[in-house]
Amino acid sequence: MPRMHIEAVKRGGVPSKPGLIHDSSRPITCAECDASYHLYYDREGQIRSTLSSILTAEIINARHPDHEERITLDLPVEMRETPKKKSRSPLGRTG
Repeated sequence: MPRMHIEAVKRGGVPSKPGLIHDSSRPITCAECDASYHLYYDREGQIRSTLSSILTAEIINARHPDHEERITLDLPVEMRETPKKKSRSPLGRTG
């Protein structure tokens, strides 16, 4: 199953994989001590960058004061797809 690779890297740190996209537009900061992280992701992870920043912010704050060099989210690609609902007429019939 294909996976998205997303990681939050502590300021001054290096991501674990080369070639990841660096998103410097959304720094993530611990609410308790101001430890700062930046998001890095692959092409699949770019689609879920907002969700990724929310998840990593929650993890960073929950792990205070034990901040690691990087936090990795390894999520299934299927998370990016939203099921489409079929439209039906109010009577349950078409035509």
